[in-house]
Amino acid sequence: MSEETDPLKLLKAQLASALDADATDFETILHLAGQISKLEPDVVRFTTDAAMVRRLGRELVAKQETALGELVKNAYDADATVCSVDLVEHGEGNYAFEIVDDGSGMTQ
Repeated sequence: MSEETDPLKLLKAQLASALDADATDFETILHLAGQISKLEPDVVRFTTDAAMVRRLGRELVAKQETALGELVKNAYDADATVCSVDLVEHGEGNYAFEIVDDGSGMTQ
């Protein structure tokens, strides 16, 4: 199946275009996202509002160092016996922390 005829890829391209548009058409974005979710039943999705994102970013974890510590604490809370923190390069000069543990994860 080519990219032009793959319904999922077509919907994702339409969604990307709607998100990049100068004027935000929330109805179209919501419709396309709903159609995509029907084609990806195993993908977990959630929504939140801007106030929650602001609260998480500013009030709960204000410093990057604190955020990293919280992620390691999450491993402990999940009964992990091993937790590794690695600095991984993603392209030229782009780095990210990768935190991996053997704790009990959340189900969908």
